[in-house]
Amino acid sequence: MDEDGEAHTLRLLRELRDLAEEIAEGHEDYAHRFHELLQSVHNPNLPDVAKEFGFKVESIGEGHRGRTVAVCANVTIARAAWECACKIFPKDRWILTWGGMIQCDSKRER
Repeated sequence: MDEDGEAHTLRLLRELRDLAEEIAEGHEDYAHRFHELLQSVHNPNLPDVAKEFGFKVESIGEGHRGRTVAVCANVTIARAAWECACKIFPKDRWILTWGGMIQCDSKRER
């Protein structure tokens, strides 16, 4: 009976090892695809595409612009992104711009 139990345990351990190797191979593939996508973000043509979208949601730091969290072509989506940013980061100042004009400012709205 012990031999059957040991054989069963060894079989389970082999299956676990095989499954772990299979998962590791999948992770390598996902990591490779992820890094390829990150590299494509650094494509110098990407800012030209973003220029076609008129609306931007940006944070403003002390006298300088911080990060851009949304670039949109649709005012409804841009407004929703601005409201979401204001809700998630209430202490930060968020602006919604259209072209060079500020459409919404979180510090003026409150």
